[in-house]
Amino acid sequence: MERSTRRENPMNSTLIDAIIEERRPPNKFLSEMKMVIPWQKIREVLEKEIVRSGRGRPSYDLILMFKMLLVKTWYNLSDEGTEFQIRDRLSFKEFCELNMMDKVPDASCLEDFRHMIEKHELMSKLLDLVNEQCEEKGLLLRKGNIVDASFIEANCTPSKKTDRSDPEAQFGHKGFGYSAHVNADEDSKLIIKINTTAANTPDYKGLEGILDEKTKECMMDRGYDYPEAHQKLEKTECVDFIMKKKKKGKELSLFDKIRNKAISSVRCRVEHIFGVWDNTFKFFRASYRGLKKVKAQIETVALAYNFKRIGFLVRGLAWN
Repeated sequence: MERSTRRENPMNSTLIDAIIEERRPPNKFLSEMKMVIPWQKIREVLEKEIVRSGRGRPSYDLILMFKMLLVKTWYNLSDEGTEFQIRDRLSFKEFCELNMMDKVPDASCLEDFRHMIEKHELMSKLLDLVNEQCEEKGLLLRKGNIVDASFIEANCTPSKKTDRSDPEAQFGHKGFGYSAHVNADEDSKLIIKINTTAANTPDYKGLEGILDEKTKECMMDRGYDYPEAHQKLEKTECVDFIMKKKKKGKELSLFDKIRNKAISSVRCRVEHIFGVWDNTFKFFRASYRGLKKVKAQIETVALAYNFKRIGFLVRGLAWN
């Protein structure tokens, strides 16, 4: 993948920047991200989809805004917090390729950029783009897939079922909110496709849009053991590895128990993804209200996770 490119302007390079650069402690993670993210291809997608009027003040660079959105996601920041931290932290400035004299876009600019991402549904397109790059590099082999869902708490917590500040969130068995349905690669643990539904949506209905013709075999837990899920896998000519659910009044056969254990030993790899969301990104509660906004946020988290995972997978390799 390409390195991010910036035209060096001697007028923008100050003595203060030079002194700070020598004394600034390195941020290994952000330096790694600058190396593995395909900035030029992302720029092409953003510039194609986001049309600016050209009126008023000059707009900030789209890649700068995209980098700010990534920082916001990786470090669990608000729009205002992102603006402040980029002003305050040298490593964030360096990642965004801003020197001490450059103006940092304010929180309202970041909010406007988020709305443009939501409007054009760009995160799902960028996720596909990054996965295509990974396939070309041989990082994403797609020998097998794992599908699972994670509960995302709504931005508001109603006191009763009739009191809903977010009308599109629903009560599920884990609470009030949404479900993020993930199709992940078995070997690399990269997210291939993602879908967002209300929390009361059955898991098998969340399969809509996350299975494709490249999915060769798919592992799922007992929550997907319904005729609809088996039919979807059959329709996509995908090998069915759905764990068997115990029927009422009947015990599982010895074969099904052994089969479930074998599937579970591999299917558990998807929990790594949700572990990173919860423990590293601190993402278990939506920041916004409404399905469209929450969907865009979950897709942003998925893309940010993939970048982090790619950094780990290619560490020490000649990636570019």
